[in-house]
Amino acid sequence: LGIRETLTRTLLPNTTYYLRVASNALPVNSVGAYSIAVFRVATPPANDNCSGAVTLAANTPVVSGNTGDATASTGFTSCGIGNANDDVWYSFTATGTFSTISVVPGAGFNPVVQVLTGACGTQTSVSCTNASGVNGTETVNITTVPGTTYFVRVYDFAASTPATGFTITLTTPV
Repeated sequence: LGIRETLTRTLLPNTTYYLRVASNALPVNSVGAYSIAVFRVATPPANDNCSGAVTLAANTPVVSGNTGDATASTGFTSCGIGNANDDVWYSFTATGTFSTISVVPGAGFNPVVQVLTGACGTQTSVSCTNASGVNGTETVNITTVPGTTYFVRVYDFAASTPATGFTITLTTPV
């Protein structure tokens, strides 16, 4: 009679599970209507927050990224472009006075790229761009101070994020 039961378990992919539904009401074997809802609990990526930023190395192969299951970061300077409800974070320490960050999207992804300096939570925005639109590569060229740590925040412009992800690279003159 309106009683809701919740069962939470960690399950393995590609495994069949059976769920028995029974009544503890009298008489035994009584009948009644019921419904079952199954939900996947999202696990955010490791770099979902600034404190888990993935380190980018200059002039090395691309790093794959994805904002699927990412959540909105709070307490950070917004650049006012799009919906940052699915941001992921990267960082690098400048080795020269100029750096280029390139984000190449997968199909349907519209990347917004924000570069910040300072400690997580008290950062200052250095640059923010979304010049290329859906499927367009975003390239950010910034003047950097050697030895300074920069954070790169990437998210999809739209409120929903495609599952295709992106690649990100950091280049500096040698």
